[in-house]
Amino acid sequence: MHVTVVHKAQPFQFEAVNDRGNVIHMDSPPEGEAGAGPSPMQLLLMGLGGCSGIDIVHILGKKRIQP
Repeated sequence: MHVTVVHKAQPFQFEAVNDRGNVIHMDSPPEGEAGAGPSPMQLLLMGLGGCSGIDIVHILGKKRIQP
């Protein structure tokens, strides 16, 4: 697994690209302002939710239960 993170023009904007070419824009703008993407902490929580969901679907599949 390989991921590259590059700092963009704005103070807290970053772009992450994985080895499949998928791109995620991250930003942490001041409170109340729109950002270019989710914050790194939000992405961490999204990833945790995704990993948990995949595990649950996999376990349910082994028990032949539809999620």
